Amino acid sequence: MGFVAALFTGCVPENPVEPAENIIQGDSSQAEGTPAGKKAVDPAFSLQTDDAFEKENVVLQVLPWVHAAPAPIKLGAPLPIEPDSDGLFLLEFEGSGLPKGLDASNSKVSIDTARRIRGDQALRWDWNAGAELKFQLPIACAPKWDIRDQNNFPATRVFKFWIYNEEPLPEKQLKIVFGDEQGEPCSFPVNLDFSGWRTAWVSYQRDMQGKPDRDLAYVRFIAPEDVESGTFWIDDISPSLLIDKRHQTADWQVPFLSKHKQSVYAFGAGDVNLMLDRSVDKASFEGKLSAADRAAFSLIEEKLSAFYDPKAGDVDALERRFLNYGIVKDATGVIRGAYLPYIPCHSVGYPKRLKAQLNAMKKNKSDMYGYSSLMLDIARNYLYWKDEPSGNRNAERLKTLFVLMSEHLLDQGWQAGSSQGTTHHFGYASRNWSAAVFLMRNELEQAGLLESMTDSMVWYFSTKRHFLDPPSKVVYNMDYLNTFAFSDLLTLASLPDSPWKAHFLGTFSKSLSTGLCVPSPGNQGGIKSDGSLFHHHMHYTGYGLPAMGGVVKLVDIFDGTPYEFSTEVYGVLKLAFLRAQLWGYPWSGLNACGRHPLVAENELISSITKQLALSKPGTDGCDIELAAAYLSMEGGEAQKIFGQTIEAEDLPLGAWSMNYHGGGIYKYGNSSVQLKGYGNGVRSHETYKDDNRYGRYGSHGTIMVFKNTRKHPSGFLQPGWAWSQPPGATTLMLNPDQLEGHKGNSGLRVPQNTPFGGSAHLDNEIGLFGFQLDRVDGKPHEQSIQMRKSVLSIDGKLICLGSDLSGSSKYPLATTLFQSGLRKGNDIVIVEGSKMPLKQPISKGWKTGGILPSWLIDPYGTGHYIAPGSQFKLTIGKQVSKHNKTRKLTEGEFSLAWLEHGIFAKNASYEYVSLLDADVGMMQRFDKQMASSKPFYYVKRKNAATHAIHVPEHKVWALVNFEPLADPVGPILEVSQPCFVLMKQLPDESIRLSVTDPRLELTETTTAAPVDVVLRIKGRYRLTGSEEGVLATVVSGNTELTVRCAEGQSTAFTIESM
Repeated sequence: MGFVAALFTGCVPENPVEPAENIIQGDSSQAEGTPAGKKAVDPAFSLQTDDAFEKENVVLQVLPWVHAAPAPIKLGAPLPIEPDSDGLFLLEFEGSGLPKGLDASNSKVSIDTARRIRGDQALRWDWNAGAELKFQLPIACAPKWDIRDQNNFPATRVFKFWIYNEEPLPEKQLKIVFGDEQGEPCSFPVNLDFSGWRTAWVSYQRDMQGKPDRDLAYVRFIAPEDVESGTFWIDDISPSLLIDKRHQTADWQVPFLSKHKQSVYAFGAGDVNLMLDRSVDKASFEGKLSAADRAAFSLIEEKLSAFYDPKAGDVDALERRFLNYGIVKDATGVIRGAYLPYIPCHSVGYPKRLKAQLNAMKKNKSDMYGYSSLMLDIARNYLYWKDEPSGNRNAERLKTLFVLMSEHLLDQGWQAGSSQGTTHHFGYASRNWSAAVFLMRNELEQAGLLESMTDSMVWYFSTKRHFLDPPSKVVYNMDYLNTFAFSDLLTLASLPDSPWKAHFLGTFSKSLSTGLCVPSPGNQGGIKSDGSLFHHHMHYTGYGLPAMGGVVKLVDIFDGTPYEFSTEVYGVLKLAFLRAQLWGYPWSGLNACGRHPLVAENELISSITKQLALSKPGTDGCDIELAAAYLSMEGGEAQKIFGQTIEAEDLPLGAWSMNYHGGGIYKYGNSSVQLKGYGNGVRSHETYKDDNRYGRYGSHGTIMVFKNTRKHPSGFLQPGWAWSQPPGATTLMLNPDQLEGHKGNSGLRVPQNTPFGGSAHLDNEIGLFGFQLDRVDGKPHEQSIQMRKSVLSIDGKLICLGSDLSGSSKYPLATTLFQSGLRKGNDIVIVEGSKMPLKQPISKGWKTGGILPSWLIDPYGTGHYIAPGSQFKLTIGKQVSKHNKTRKLTEGEFSLAWLEHGIFAKNASYEYVSLLDADVGMMQRFDKQMASSKPFYYVKRKNAATHAIHVPEHKVWALVNFEPLADPVGPILEVSQPCFVLMKQLPDESIRLSVTDPRLELTETTTAAPVDVVLRIKGRYRLTGSEEGVLATVVSGNTELTVRCAEGQSTAFTIESM
């Protein structure tokens, strides 16, 4: 018998097979044969085998409603219920006996192979009205067990089980009750209006009717009292499972689960209550489709299809992959096959011995992700073979496999209204599912499965969130935009052409437009007002760029249709990509790396900028500004790329602040500088169990200098990188093990306060950065440190100050000037004009001043002038470190320079200047100027409260006020609260000022309210124009300026003498 024929029994019995003999006696017999009210129907479809597998053509008929009972299993002695080696109780019904302590009343139970979720068997329960199953087993459900899980996330104890129902029972419930000899303190119902497998994860302390105050001893399953009889299959019962509180997902079976923490992890950005509402009536959308709608459907389908070219693959190889899932549909219509778990979360319910199996499924791509990937491969191959003159048989074989996989998927519970217990981060595992269904939409409709499959995807992708008109103002974060948005469109494009489809596409576009234009509140993800791509409480390129790429694909696909995006949302995306050119081209680094250190070459920025430029709504032309930005990054002929003549702009130069990532940007000459701090709700970094284990210091006032070429990664090399000394940072000199601290999910978290961190600019010409780190009172720690740091970016120079530096009694404190991996052509350090190439390892220390060295140039062309009296050290040679993910030893050749503050550092300080695009002549001239009577700058104050710098030749004053300023500094007499102040005298004697409060004070839902900063400056001045948010008043011969500051933005204005 050939492969396709082997999927089915060779013949169809004339009469339904009688059920197996009763195995455990209850109070009545099992219902017989075909389900009540059902008759054998006409064949659902015919399958013709291919000659490659069958010499004779055989037509096989599938009769879906003929019930064939499995052969009975002879039971052995009852099996004791014992915990696994790691303490988990799991009833999996895989042995030859039933669990010890199982009682059945008014029913029969047996071990059966007809239905099973994971192993080879399940518990079959043939019940009559009001029947009960009772399992005697220990249940750890007291409040004391709701603790943090192994990854330190808040967790809760749940009861978890799987159940199979052949026929939906509308408005009927299975009741599950827990108790002991003292009583039954808690229970919950399960709605039975479903067919196929379902699971429920129900918290004892959050979800049940009643809360247990103690551990319990049994669980009772109670069948509906108003249904004559029925059959359930039950499998994999976990009586007490500790899971992350965020992971539970309500569904139609258990709609009462706690909803307050169900967010994007469960249902994207949608409202759980909306997903649980089953009232939408597709038929109510009546009327005729317009010609514009039909044309739009065709255009959208054409653009989507272009992402999935047909494949001329090996059909036999695809069938062998299909065989791995063991899918068999017998003559009765019963379909069986492998468990299709959502591995990232489903494996939590199993002991270690089974977790290994599940993780192997993920590795072998035989989980839900692998399954849907195979469906997509089959679909793409089908599209190829169906259009080949000689490919009809291959096409039929592939269509058969796809239809069977779809039926099995639905039978496994991947249906509308079923949450699979959790769909936490499900978008990553399901991208191929929607694509496969879209490509096979016509074939699924022919098989009668399209509605079930699209309804299922609407449920799992929460597409229904877009149904409301007008749309709800829901902010769409990076997880949704990255993993669900495109799947939503594929789902909608899979729907049959109808008024319902037109309505849904329209509301989908409006919903996304509305959500993208709503500023994301507090520390929630989204596009922030400064262009930061915010996720996990930080600016994060690894999530942000793919998410923006997904949105821009949608903009392009909807362009020229009635559903195209609004000009307002286009403006939001345009801002994000003009800013991305600043922070991420040609490289991003510690400013955006999240948990994937350290640098990233962001080719996505230019490619997405190009696509967005070509998709401007309301016009057939392109966006000139975005097109020019693309040409400045990548070059090319504008006429060929954009269809018109566009003059490429030079790469932008100047200073920008982005306080939603706690830092700033400065571009000068051929260099791009990224400055990074954190605090007030902006995280410093992200560490996971196997990611960025040594990344704690990535935001400690780091300074990364890149050249404007893709060949320059700011000196970063992973092998040998000294994780405790990122450039610009003030840190303890720790080895990787000390830095990691422990092997927990987030590594060591040293108690620190970060009341001030961020940046400011004056007219995008001059930049100012500041970072404050304090110890936490009452929480001493040997690795906690204290610092005040600032950087003034002006005229190609970074004037770097540090004060109030206090370290550890155990580890040395240092401020790193640079750390550069040595490559061919970038392997020389110049100290006071002397070249120090890597011929032999070098380790030297100097104290600057007098005849000793005061400057050096790093291997990538940045000069560093060090003020007299500083202790600086330089090493050139091999460094040994550890890989940030695997912890394996690594080594590499580096040059590393730092200022030494020592062990027991207390109130230490530093002062140095980094000069961009430096050479020996530039450094000599600057060194000479700084030794003269007219140095380039003066440090007017450098203490715990204030850093103040005066640059005479540019007539600039720069103040970083870590605390309110009470003692005058130059022309500034007082400042009411912590902030940045930049002040420049213009040629006409007027004064240009900028005031910035970077403290965002982010909470889960709020950002700091706008604040008024009051400055008092010498002399009598007035505003030159009507400046919104600025008020000038003369008081006692001096000027009081009240400046409204909001969202970390710099407020600039001009004053003139009265």
